[in-house]
Amino acid sequence: MPSKANRSSEHDIAFAAMKYLDTLPGKTAATSDVKQRIPNFINLSPDDREVSGTRPNEELWQQVVGNIVSHRNDSPENFINRGLIDYDGKNWTLTPAGEAYLRKHNA
Repeated sequence: MPSKANRSSEHDIAFAAMKYLDTLPGKTAATSDVKQRIPNFINLSPDDREVSGTRPNEELWQQVVGNIVSHRNDSPENFINRGLIDYDGKNWTLTPAGEAYLRKHNA
């Protein structure tokens, strides 16, 4: 398994998801769409693109997308927990706080 130092963090992947959501008229997309579009908004490393050991149909970065949802109530740093992204069980929506965060960080 690759070193995490050579992989995008949960923060990096969530930020890329926010950038994608910001391009949509309703700022909302299903998790499957988020997983499909993130590579357009982040430079993924070869280590990010390795096949997951626990999810053989996904690359490691795609597993991180699932972790963002799974960890939403566990981590105060999680973008869903912080109110930057809303998740309703299927769809991700960029919140006004998320839009402000993107603008503040020049995305």
